[in-house]
Amino acid sequence: MNEQVFEKFPELQTERLHLVRHELIHAPDMYELRIDESVVQFLDTHPPKGIADIEAKITENRSNFDDKKGITWIIKMKRSDEAIGYMGIWRIDKHNNRGELGYALKKQYWKKGIASEAAKAVINYGFLKMELHTIMANTNPLNVGSKSLLTKLGFIHEAHFRQDYYFNGKYLDSDIYGLIKEEWTHE
Repeated sequence: MNEQVFEKFPELQTERLHLVRHELIHAPDMYELRIDESVVQFLDTHPPKGIADIEAKITENRSNFDDKKGITWIIKMKRSDEAIGYMGIWRIDKHNNRGELGYALKKQYWKKGIASEAAKAVINYGFLKMELHTIMANTNPLNVGSKSLLTKLGFIHEAHFRQDYYFNGKYLDSDIYGLIKEEWTHE
């Protein structure tokens, strides 16, 4: 894995999007995203109790970059200051050149190709700049939208783990998807 990518936070641009580093000014938008039940229903995390929880998460994401553990971008439309979501590669396994793709997008931006556009930029960065061999994704099996996005991007469903994750007093299943660099065709 190329650890030089952690020397300066990389901003990414696509036709419609600007992906930037988390800043505390993004906290209100990320709070709005994380309290929307339709957005977080499959994230299997508790909603924030207040803006301070979001600020702590932003600080954690920034520390993960500084500690070379992951890169998480804020997604913005070009010519807008609104943070409409986030996407990143985290849970980096440097020995095996692998990372996990994670993301969320405000509901009003669903089904507009934004997640796909951002994911292509992030995956390209993961394979071409970070020099990852594999990018994984872990999704709730009931999250049809996420599974559809991953399949569209070329990810292969590799595993279904039964009662893999304990959340809110019950065990939940997980679907695991993977994409190998040599299979990536969206450069």
